[in-house]
Amino acid sequence: MTNLRVEIIDDFLPDPESFRAEAVRQKFYDIRGPDGEVYKNIVVRPTNEFDALLTEKLGRKVTAGYSLLRVNFDGEMPNNAVHSDNSYDQYAAVLYLNTPEQCRGGTAFWRHKEFGWTNWPTEQQVRQTCQKPAKVQAKLAASYNDPDAWEMVHQAEMKFNRIILYPTTVFHSRWPWAAWGKTVDDARLIWVSFFSV
Repeated sequence: MTNLRVEIIDDFLPDPESFRAEAVRQKFYDIRGPDGEVYKNIVVRPTNEFDALLTEKLGRKVTAGYSLLRVNFDGEMPNNAVHSDNSYDQYAAVLYLNTPEQCRGGTAFWRHKEFGWTNWPTEQQVRQTCQKPAKVQAKLAASYNDPDAWEMVHQAEMKFNRIILYPTTVFHSRWPWAAWGKTVDDARLIWVSFFSV
């Protein structure tokens, strides 16, 4: 039932300091995502800004469908503590932009205790439990903000200019859940993309 694949690439950007400096100068705003959730402190970026670099690093043609910067401030909690991005593209990318002295935590990956899944299940996987897919999927989504429903199985550590890549079906969260920092310059800062290969 475990299908957890996380790829880590260090020193991703050739000039990360310049990209970070540009990022902290941006005006962040709230958006409504395709899932209906309101996401705070976002800057939507050109979807293809790192396609060529990702293609080079992965050795496979990458096409991004979504790209953004996101900042989270002291004590701010995520929309969903644990979640999957299965309504987006094939893969997700998270690039950490905090300076080395600011880095803490990273991205956590989770297993649902009741079902044992680390990924949003396929209809076939759900049917093997002899339950209705819609009912199980609703139960999974309802448990996103219930820490007792999940067991952490992996953590990708935050590091400046490190990018992590994983299937969008994987259950994950930022870690720790509560962010930090009072300004864009010292708060949790990431670049996120959803892409296909």
